[in-house]
Amino acid sequence: MNRTDRRLSDQVVRYDLVREAGSWKIDDITGSSDGEVWSIRKMLTDSLKS
Repeated sequence: MNRTDRRLSDQVVRYDLVREAGSWKIDDITGSSDGEVWSIRKMLTDSLKS
C-alpha cells in the first residue's frame, strides 16, 4: 500500500490535553492505522495487565 491509498483518518494524530494545577498535560494520544483506532493510554494499560 502506498501513501495515496491510505485513509485520510490514518494521517491524523490527536493529542488529548487536560489542565492540572495550572499546567497543560497530555492525557492520551490517539489515531488510527488501516481504519483501526489506537490509543497510547489503552496500549499502556493493556501492557500492564500482561
